[in-house]
Amino acid sequence: MSKILPKKVSMAELFYDLIYVLEVQKVTGVIHHLHHGQISIDTYLKFAFACLVILLLWFNQTIYINKYGTNSYYDIIGMFLHMFGAVYISNNISLDWKEVFVPFNVTAILMSLVIIAEYYLKSREYEKMPYEIKSQILILSLEIAALLLAFVTGPKYRMILAATAYLAAMFFPMYVMPRNDEEVTLNFPHLVERVSLITIIIFGEMVVGLAGVFALGKPSDILPLVSFVAAVLLFGTYVLQIEKMIEHHQKKRGFVLVYSHIGIFMGLSTITTSFGFALNPEVDWKFLIIFRLFGLLVYFVSMFSISVYNKENYRLKIKDVVAYLIFFIIGSLITGFSNKENIFLFNFGMFVMIFMIFMIFMIFGYMFNVVRKRR
Repeated sequence: MSKILPKKVSMAELFYDLIYVLEVQKVTGVIHHLHHGQISIDTYLKFAFACLVILLLWFNQTIYINKYGTNSYYDIIGMFLHMFGAVYISNNISLDWKEVFVPFNVTAILMSLVIIAEYYLKSREYEKMPYEIKSQILILSLEIAALLLAFVTGPKYRMILAATAYLAAMFFPMYVMPRNDEEVTLNFPHLVERVSLITIIIFGEMVVGLAGVFALGKPSDILPLVSFVAAVLLFGTYVLQIEKMIEHHQKKRGFVLVYSHIGIFMGLSTITTSFGFALNPEVDWKFLIIFRLFGLLVYFVSMFSISVYNKENYRLKIKDVVAYLIFFIIGSLITGFSNKENIFLFNFGMFVMIFMIFMIFMIFGYMFNVVRKRR
């Protein structure tokens, strides 16, 4: 299999990604407010859907740059117009989606029009417009048409229509895009670097979120240390998967990589929020236990799903899944015995879970295969 040479990530792309970290922060704010000590399922679903839409907007621009970007003047202008839209849309993220429906979706439409313009300008470099560019323009056009239709639809159905438009735009490319020589090869290492850079910054936000735990008590308390080490080890699992186990230089379409990061962003945001909730005397503790464990489950399932891109020696096996599931259950049981008066046990359960998963992941998932390969 021929290898794909990595495409350098430009400074403009790094700047662009930072704007989307701001958006993830804004979206996370949706689940920061308790109601009767809990967050409703409806609120969490709004948060999850907002994560999907934000990543869709990022994905549209990123895939164009990955496949066709040449740092031309219209590429750079398009990227900065997208950044402006991202900043504006971040101020229109709210629990009351009816209130922000128009400005949010108008901005999303304008951002999609920018991508269509970029694809059209790129198509002029070809004698005949490539099928893939036609497909991208068609998908974006259908998304825009559905959103425009939602504006004139009654309040009862406009949210459903808009949600359908975004979901279709996110997942249709997997089935519509060509799987033959007509398709422009995705620069897989470039995409890996882009998604990992955003994720690293979100991990940084988690560490910053631990400031409240550090302020809990005496300098001699072990709670801050346990919480911090757990966050570092969680980051370690991601680094091992992304840096060591993935075969970067391969020809892949990258859809699973992008889709899995929706779950990773959701999981990390949920875990980060749970640190703050543990200090809130109004929180429903049973809810908080379920909330954190759900965040950890979403993160690990999403992170391990990336293993479809792993090198042959590092492919995830059924015995590995069973082992990780056992460790997850052990950590969950410890967490389940915690209460408001025992926050340490709440964080210690997470630490035990992540520590065991990380050690097995590193020793048997990575190091054992390194030694075997050398032999």
